[in-house]
Amino acid sequence: MSRKERVKERLASYLVGLLNKDRPHEPVSDAVGSETLRLSKTRFGKPIFISAQQASFTVSFSYVQTDAWAAISEFPWVCGVDAASACEFDYKFPVEKVFSSEEFEAGRLVEKDKNSAIALLWSAKESVVKAVGCGFHLISPRAIELSVVSSSPEILRITARLQDPPSARGFICASANVDVESFRRGSAWISVALRQETQPERTFLS
Repeated sequence: MSRKERVKERLASYLVGLLNKDRPHEPVSDAVGSETLRLSKTRFGKPIFISAQQASFTVSFSYVQTDAWAAISEFPWVCGVDAASACEFDYKFPVEKVFSSEEFEAGRLVEKDKNSAIALLWSAKESVVKAVGCGFHLISPRAIELSVVSSSPEILRITARLQDPPSARGFICASANVDVESFRRGSAWISVALRQETQPERTFLS
């Protein structure tokens, strides 16, 4: 097992432990990697938990600089997390191909620095595709429309709308709207997306 995979399992165990505090009447084993709780993936690469108790969770991971971030949700809720830093982007980044002019203007209202605005918007869109459960090979970045709902010094609330929910290669996304919350940590933006899946069994298609 690689170091990154070990980090994922430790994060997953920690998150399951937090879930158990919220549901003491129905605890889930936090022995990630054991027979009782297995970290697996859908056919599109979305990380999921499969447990002996039939409880099903989705989990998402992201890395920025030396930090690892993770989010977990219980079906029918599906989550995605992404972290991005301004230092990851330069003048070659194709802004017009990824963001609409309205999105970029909204990003610059939050972040005056161009690359920081790109990091914010990119993390939001990346978290959405992770919550949907696929990648940008099935959804164009421009097919995700971001609208800022509210903002405060601590958190930015965004609604993401999928212009054309993907159905390629048997993939099904039941919801066209995804809620996103973004916040700053140091030089990075972290975005967490959450959507409701009306047909959770579709997520396990193999």
